[in-house]
Formats: sequence, C-alpha cells, structure tokens
Amino acid sequence: MGNHISSNAGPAGGSPPPEPLMQQQQHGDGKKSSSSPKEPGKAWNWKNANVKKTDIGDAVRIRKENTEEAWQKVLKWEAMRGNKSGDLRLKSFVGKENDLSPRARIRSWFGHELPFDRHDWIVDRCGKKEVRYVIDYYDGKVDVRPAMDSAANAWVRMRATCMRWKSDLIEIFNASN
Repeated sequence: MGNHISSNAGPAGGSPPPEPLMQQQQHGDGKKSSSSPKEPGKAWNWKNANVKKTDIGDAVRIRKENTEEAWQKVLKWEAMRGNKSGDLRLKSFVGKENDLSPRARIRSWFGHELPFDRHDWIVDRCGKKEVRYVIDYYDGKVDVRPAMDSAANAWVRMRATCMRWKSDLIEIFNASN
C-alpha cells in the first residue's frame, strides 16, 4: 500500500483539489514527485520519463487539467448519491502507478490500453464519512469511480451502469427512427 498525502482542503464548490496536493505526490514506492516547474527534471524522475526542461510547463498544465477533470467527475458521482453539500473535501491521496485497478486489468484483457497512472483519492463528506475513489489516467481520458469497497459504492456504480446502458439504448433507438 502506498503512502498518503493529506490535505486540509477547503470546500469543493466545483473547485479543483487544493494546489498543495497537485504540487507534490508520494508514490507507493516511497519516492516523491513534484509538479512544480521550479524543479525541472525531478518531477518525473520516479517514472524515468526523460521529460525535457522545455516540456515541463506543458506537463504541469496537463497534470493540472487532469486533476481538475478528475475532481469534476468526483463531484458528479457525489451528486448522483444526492450529496449536494458544499463541504466536500479531498482529504488525501496516494499514487499507485505500479498497481492496476481491477477495472483497468479487465479492460486490458479485451485489448484496451493500460493507464499510465493511477491514484486513489480519499474524499471527506462533511466530516461524516470518507469515501475512496479510484482514478485511472489514460492518454486523453480520466476514468474516475468510487472504489468497490462498500455496498453503497457498488450500488451507485451499478446505477450508473444502468443509466449509461439506458442512454445508449435510447440513442440507438432514436438513430434507427
């Protein structure tokens, strides 16, 4: 299990996770990386990415965009659960770049690409409950969903799947008319 980075993040209110969480991340292997352009070269050493100094700014921008997209998807999942509270907080996260999520592993069996990174985020619901989210980062896509570690999370994921299937069927039906 990886090491967590904690935060006293403010209310979500549609805003991205707090800047300090985006600045530094501790990975499952104990190494730290930083998305700060002030430390060019160090930011992706843990992955041996060989990022050029001239590309650091773009890499930081993309990382921030991915983080914002992931947070917006967390907010959508929370809204589906009926959580309309503005007191939703990102409590902590852990990078698990070497651990495939079960979903990513199963998708790879069917020929889908593997994610280039994975995070598990712990979201604090108004100080009453913590929920873990699994986030797989693919080129051009961020896949966010509640972890399947509770009956409530399994239920909301099944509901989302049914809603997606229903939407797909309606689209197919409408296209055939």
